[in-house]
Amino acid sequence: MYKVEVNAEKCDHQRKETEVYLASLQEEFRAKGINVQTRIGHGLVVKAIIDAAERENADLVAMASHGRTGLSRTFYGSVAAGVLQRIDRSLLITRSRCDDSPDIPQG
Repeated sequence: MYKVEVNAEKCDHQRKETEVYLASLQEEFRAKGINVQTRIGHGLVVKAIIDAAERENADLVAMASHGRTGLSRTFYGSVAAGVLQRIDRSLLITRSRCDDSPDIPQG
C-alpha cells in the first residue's frame, strides 16, 4: 500500500484545466455533428476507464496512446494495454498527436 499526499489546491487547478480542455474538444466534435459526453474520473486509471465504460454502458471506448516502448513502458506500464487486456467491449486506440510528451506515471 502506498501513502500519497494530495494537494487539494493543485487538484482543483488540474480539474479546472481538464474541464476547459474537454469542453473545447466537445465543441469541436459537436460542430461536426458528433454527440460527445465527457467525464472526469479518479483512481487507478485502467480501472477508472473500465468502470466508466460499464457505468455508461458504452458501446465503444476510444483512447489515445503515446506508443511508448522500452523502459518508459516497463516502469510506467501502458494504460492502453491494461484497458485492452481487461475490457469487455470494443476499444479504439489511436496514436496521440503529442508523441513527444514527457513520461508521466499513470497510476
